[in-house]
Amino acid sequence: MLVVFTAAHVASSLLMVKLGGAAGLVLADAFSMLLRIVYSLRFIRQYFQKVPGFSIWQVLPSPSTLGACTLASACLAGSDHYFMSSQQLTQHGFWRQAGMHVGAGVGCLAVLLLRISKAEGATAQQLVRLRRGAVVEETDKKGK
Repeated sequence: MLVVFTAAHVASSLLMVKLGGAAGLVLADAFSMLLRIVYSLRFIRQYFQKVPGFSIWQVLPSPSTLGACTLASACLAGSDHYFMSSQQLTQHGFWRQAGMHVGAGVGCLAVLLLRISKAEGATAQQLVRLRRGAVVEETDKKGK
């Protein structure tokens, strides 16, 4: 199956680079990633199909996790725009501004990891127990 994905990636890369240059290559990479995600979700569903009460929706990120990722992305885009602007770089120098931007990234990452561990912790523990062969209690992570 990886050979099929590789062939699809090469074909989409060649086509998209001709159509859109470097941006086309990014789109081809996004297409390749989408194919791999769909394949992985299909594999996960087949692997856990014999587990009573299992749903693929349980292993997907919760809406609050997706929202936190979106917010972190927006914060980092703002940080990049502010700290790494040519005016700020000229006024304060690259290393100071890069340090501020990296600090913002580390702060966002810490908050994001805390949010993910709170929102997805029960599901992660369930998957670990499943992997070890333990019986899974039916819990709905979305209902928390």
